[in-house]
Amino acid sequence: MLKRGVLFGVLLFLGSARAAGKSDFLSLCTQTMEERGESAGFCKQFAQKFFGGAKAKNAVTIISPVDVGAPKMSVDPKVQYVIFNDPNYLVGVAYCYFVFRGWVDTTKVTPDSIALSSSGFSILNEDITAYQKWITSDNAGQSCRALVEKESGVPTTNLAQVLGGHAAFIGLNPLASVKNGHIGFDEIHDDLRLTMNHERIHAFQVLCPTLEAWGQQMWKELAPEEQAKFPVVYPSYNWKDLKVAGREYVAFSFETKPLKISEHVGKCKLR
Repeated sequence: MLKRGVLFGVLLFLGSARAAGKSDFLSLCTQTMEERGESAGFCKQFAQKFFGGAKAKNAVTIISPVDVGAPKMSVDPKVQYVIFNDPNYLVGVAYCYFVFRGWVDTTKVTPDSIALSSSGFSILNEDITAYQKWITSDNAGQSCRALVEKESGVPTTNLAQVLGGHAAFIGLNPLASVKNGHIGFDEIHDDLRLTMNHERIHAFQVLCPTLEAWGQQMWKELAPEEQAKFPVVYPSYNWKDLKVAGREYVAFSFETKPLKISEHVGKCKLR
């Protein structure tokens, strides 16, 4: 069941719920399909399920993994899950954090490109205090804020407030799924389920140090020719960083079978 009744707190932190218009999923999905000369019927079906259809008023909807067909897992109570009706708000939440962590180069990846290409992301509750200081006090952080606000028309999000006591914030972006070639309700639904499974594994990693260590060891033991395949298929990640490589290797390995990750979490208490 979709938890639309508890949206206020998250929307307050994200800035405000911008009224549905040309930047909402239904409008942008319909426009995309019409430009391709293809049926846009599924856009309405998807928007109705997650956003309230053509009368949608909110930029995001709080969801549970089961809403996209993902299984329930023990980490779920420790994660805040949302789906973006307006992809500009994804930028407000995630773009500058990715820049801060060194995952995005502002000279190569623009806020708009993130909004149109990223079907989802996770922000883990680590380095958040340093990030909030960077975005308010550092020249690079202030420049990033200005870039987001100019290009996307939304404020950057206070991640400390959004995360609260959660271990992670996971956001899904159905418009990017459409832009990436997934056509039809079921295709988008399946793509977002895979994204949900992938990003949720990262929440396990930040909560369970033994799982994190296991992933890094598995990556180091992987044959060099096998390691070399990952940067080719997934070039946006820094595979030279052991922490990144270990996390992504495990997430990609288990995203189609997320329940199997519990075998490797073992007796780890999700702190």
